Amino acid sequence: MMARSCLELTFCGKHFINPFIISASPASDSREKVERAFIAGWAGVVFKTVSLPEYAPSLASPYMIGIDCKSAKQLGMLNTDLISERTVYDIAEDIRYFKQKYPDRILIGSIMAAYQSHWTQLVEILEDAGADMIELSMSCPQGEQSIARNAEMVSQVIPASDPALMLETTRVVKNAVKKGTPVIVKMTPNVTDIAQLALMAQKGGADAVCAIDTLRGFAGVDVETGRPKLNTNGFGTWGGLSGPLLKPVALAAITKIKTLCPQLPVSGVGGISSWEDAAEFILLGAAPLQICTAISKYGLGLAESLCKNLSAYMERKGYASVSDMLGRSLPYLVEHSKLSRTAHCLCNIDESKCIHCGKCAVCCSDYAYGALSLPADGGAPHVDAELCRGCGACASVCPRNAISYR
Repeated sequence: MMARSCLELTFCGKHFINPFIISASPASDSREKVERAFIAGWAGVVFKTVSLPEYAPSLASPYMIGIDCKSAKQLGMLNTDLISERTVYDIAEDIRYFKQKYPDRILIGSIMAAYQSHWTQLVEILEDAGADMIELSMSCPQGEQSIARNAEMVSQVIPASDPALMLETTRVVKNAVKKGTPVIVKMTPNVTDIAQLALMAQKGGADAVCAIDTLRGFAGVDVETGRPKLNTNGFGTWGGLSGPLLKPVALAAITKIKTLCPQLPVSGVGGISSWEDAAEFILLGAAPLQICTAISKYGLGLAESLCKNLSAYMERKGYASVSDMLGRSLPYLVEHSKLSRTAHCLCNIDESKCIHCGKCAVCCSDYAYGALSLPADGGAPHVDAELCRGCGACASVCPRNAISYR
């Protein structure tokens, strides 16, 4: 991959050759895959979360399923996966290997523990190996199972959902750091106020946060058998939802965090699969960007198209660097009470794009304000300016993006 200097950025004092890294996931769970990722142009990797050897998980398969909608495949991914079957010692060896062979790539160890002494031990192992950063996995919705030897050890409370635990755990890890390694806390969306949890991480000494981890979900049931769609011998459980469906949740979380903690660096993750997605995350204050589910659909070669198209966009818009672009859209976000109640817009149909399918008229008639009517000659729908409220519903169903508002 050709170098694109405009994509370089500094995050927590570390230099990234571009903003794209692989998140803690199956895609980062082997040396072979990570090496192919670096060859393909990824700037870094968060190795799949590990713990001490005594907490090696026992997986129940299958543990992944696509969330589809009619003919649209993999709008999301639901997983009941746990931490890596590898150990922190395996990751430490990988870090040493990649430090020698790919010194310009960022190597992030992701860790999970049940006790303070274990957090400290994990940090020591990763720092000794030369990890560039350490990510604290306190946020996976099924994560409490990952470090439990038996049911009695499962608290059903993850540190990222409890302010006191968030503060305490972050402080423990920061106190364990001896070589200045930046600590990133991964945030869960499965809380009432994610910004307050991020504030606790910041108070605990976190150098940055990663937003967001997966959203707790359930894949549904087979209506013919009544059994869970994702099941092991007929039985299923709750898991984590990722992929494009998660993107609006991630963007909301990031903007809430940046509003309350404007100086706290945020690494963005959640539903990124295109350069447009990446641009939105950066404009809203998040970089670097972690990607997981999209790799299952597009492969590791995705990095090349992301870099090529994002750099072309930045050149077109006049952004000299990622930092120049970072957070540019945040000033346009306000509380709902500050939105104008006097501005009024109307639906406008571009007849050159309209295919006269009538979907917008049905939507408006049966769902909204009845402002669209189909002419007898079968042309583009007519807009009744007296009835149109400019609500936006009709544009959401138009297959040709022929509707705008003015």
